[in-house]
Amino acid sequence: MNIIEQIRKRVRSFMEQLASRIDRASRGKIRPSHITYASLVLHIPIAWAIIDERFIAAALMLVVFGLMDTLDGSLARQQKSSSESGMVLDSSTDRIKEAILYIAISYYFASINHDFGTALATAAACGSIVTSYVRARGEIALIAKEGLSKKAINQVFKGGLMSYEVRMATLVAGLLSSQLLVAVFAIAALSWPTAFSRLRTVLRTLS
Repeated sequence: MNIIEQIRKRVRSFMEQLASRIDRASRGKIRPSHITYASLVLHIPIAWAIIDERFIAAALMLVVFGLMDTLDGSLARQQKSSSESGMVLDSSTDRIKEAILYIAISYYFASINHDFGTALATAAACGSIVTSYVRARGEIALIAKEGLSKKAINQVFKGGLMSYEVRMATLVAGLLSSQLLVAVFAIAALSWPTAFSRLRTVLRTLS
């Protein structure tokens, strides 16, 4: 088990416990979708902090609010309310949140007349979206071909170095170290190979 999987396992375990407490405290009134929408809205102050060059605050908020991505899934399992619509909502809001962050980063670099940084942020955004799209489109095609559920193939096309979790961790590291340009460069440079790697896996699986 690599270090990323170890971190995922520990975070998942903590979130399962937290979800159980939230469910009991709210008597089931707090639903997974509430957590999902809250996480989406709370990415707006993260974007504003990036634009305002308050990188440490942005990094801390990204860690805290980013963990809510795991919390909504844990709460859904706790309440036995997992559904296809919930998975679509979760995946879609992840893409929206990521777009919000890259828009803020692009704006920040443009505001300081850093054309290269602006271009890198654009490349990182496009590479990230393509990476996620290839996985989603591959899963849809596999479901149609094999008749499997979304849950059954959730990990099939999730490979590659620059997954969503790694991209967010890279941004956090770049913000904390005030090396945002380096972080965006890493995402831009590695997300595209990840997208093509996933595409190759999708084509081989479906052929």
